[in-house]
Amino acid sequence: VPGSVLKTITHGVTRFRITLDCYQATHQSGKTRPPARWFDVAELAGVSKPPAAGVLGRYGSSSVKTRAAVHAAAAALNYRPNAPAKAMNTGKSEAIGVISRNVGNPGFALALEGMMAVAAGAGVSVVVAGTEFDPDLEREAIDLLLSKRVDALVVSTAHTAVTEHLHSAHAAGVPIVLWERRVAGLDVPVVASDMAGAGRLLGRHLRSLGHERVGYVSTFPHPGPYVLGEETGS
Repeated sequence: VPGSVLKTITHGVTRFRITLDCYQATHQSGKTRPPARWFDVAELAGVSKPPAAGVLGRYGSSSVKTRAAVHAAAAALNYRPNAPAKAMNTGKSEAIGVISRNVGNPGFALALEGMMAVAAGAGVSVVVAGTEFDPDLEREAIDLLLSKRVDALVVSTAHTAVTEHLHSAHAAGVPIVLWERRVAGLDVPVVASDMAGAGRLLGRHLRSLGHERVGYVSTFPHPGPYVLGEETGS
């Protein structure tokens, strides 16, 4: 660090310590204070509100001195960003919503672990909701997550025959990735297992063992005997 910059930072920290002492002496009254707001941080840091908001929101440009003062003030006040307000200012919440039809499925835990690892590497949070195969709960979860201004949705849809809410969200410009289930007419990325390929392997294996009559049990209602290639709506 150049000597002139180091001198400036040192001077700024000294001024900050004096300001902090005054602030604590003024505000310590034995009562619990409300959560610090961004302009409280600006006041304690001794900077104007616009640059403080930029440093806290990680947008715009500011000097090394300003950033050091704002970060020190935020730490002293235990400041926590107001996520909805930040989303309104920047247009991004730095969070994605993950909706699963069955959160109790062990495969979901493994998949979620991978999603969270990748998201954390990008500085993004993950908000999870479960639907237990109920399209109404899925619709409510999507409405809630979008009201929280998540930047994108990863959805393992409850039922591929009840998806108008997914089409509406996509038409509104919400980025969507489908997980495990495709939705007819919804042109979005899909991450899914090859169920047809798995079925063929299973059938061949059973035939190799000499089995000729194989029963299949599903949790989804079907009006009659299954016809090869028929869409089950699962």
